[in-house]
Amino acid sequence: CILVSLGRYGSKGSRVLHTNPYLQPYVVDVSTRLKDNNVRGGAWGTHPRTQQRISEMPAFESILTEVLGKILIQPLVLVVCNHGHHRSVAVVEIAATRIEAFQSRVLALETIHVDADRCSDAHLAMLLRFPGQ
Repeated sequence: CILVSLGRYGSKGSRVLHTNPYLQPYVVDVSTRLKDNNVRGGAWGTHPRTQQRISEMPAFESILTEVLGKILIQPLVLVVCNHGHHRSVAVVEIAATRIEAFQSRVLALETIHVDADRCSDAHLAMLLRFPGQ
């Protein structure tokens, strides 16, 4: 499974979402479900302090459960927030950590952060043409 964070208004994320309509069934949108209480900026979701803050939000556990369930049955999971730097990245990082803790050799998990500068040109091209159109 490929686990991806991106922003609906992020420079690359917006392009991915608007270019490829086939991605919609793989989206878990956290932008309205995880409220950031007007906390803006700070360390991106790859930072443990940001992950802790996000994991304390009321809807976090239900979102994490949804993402983990999709990882087990889908080839791709897109976690989307507004800009793809904090909430979606933190959810992806925490989900990847949880999967790694229980990982078997059957499940291979790759993480990509489209708008948080962890996305190669090859990854971007794959997302733009998924599922191989």
